[in-house]
Amino acid sequence: MTASSLKQFALGLAKAFVAVVLVFGLFIAYVTYSENSASGRAETFCREISIGSATSEILDRAISLGADKRQTVWFKVPHDPNDQLPVTFTGTTGVSRHICWIAGKDGHVVSRKVVYLD
Repeated sequence: MTASSLKQFALGLAKAFVAVVLVFGLFIAYVTYSENSASGRAETFCREISIGSATSEILDRAISLGADKRQTVWFKVPHDPNDQLPVTFTGTTGVSRHICWIAGKDGHVVSRKVVYLD
């Protein structure tokens, strides 16, 4: 190898390294944004739900704000008098879930909390 071809090889290697670093940096920025966005939406949604408020409009409101339609559904657990609604906002992947977990009884909210499932 001549000095000129070695220099070109080193320059090409440096460019490839910079490209990999930039792509990795963009990926990290996307992951951070996506997770922070989902977390913030779950926290904001929970904060806006008052204990004692009616449960009738919560599901439609959650879906309109971007909650996952497949995972945000009312359900009942045996031996628990409360109805459960996990309002799920998905992070970077489908298994990264930021949730405002709402419990209702007789058409009113009895509790709410933010949880994270990974």
